[in-house]
Amino acid sequence: MSGIVTSVTVNFNGTASNLQNSRQVFENAIAPLINYASSLSDNAQKVKLVHDYLTNTIQYVSGSLYNQSAYSAIVNGKTVCAGYAHAFQYCMQKLGIPAAYIVGYTKGEAHAWNILCLDGEYYGMDVTWDDPIGNPKR
Repeated sequence: MSGIVTSVTVNFNGTASNLQNSRQVFENAIAPLINYASSLSDNAQKVKLVHDYLTNTIQYVSGSLYNQSAYSAIVNGKTVCAGYAHAFQYCMQKLGIPAAYIVGYTKGEAHAWNILCLDGEYYGMDVTWDDPIGNPKR
């Protein structure tokens, strides 16, 4: 025994403390987009609609609240690459379009993006870097 004592305190964010309410707030915020996208007949149009909505309504803010989540992107409108990618993946899943959340590195920094399957072909989708205003430095 080394005599070293370690203490760990786990804190959950505010969404976890009231999960049902947070889930409802999120679903209410995303419902208009999903409903409109669902009315489109072409999957490419659905992808473009979601992509454009996310790039036009989210700001890239590194210190934003819950910034690794779709919640931060959709409800708060401020997030980082993980939030953009989680929000995009969630929308694609709701629309029945296969999409994966991908993490890796670019220029030595951690980054998140998506891969989706559209009409049998796979495409990379980086909503964060497509954001015309909130682009982080590359």
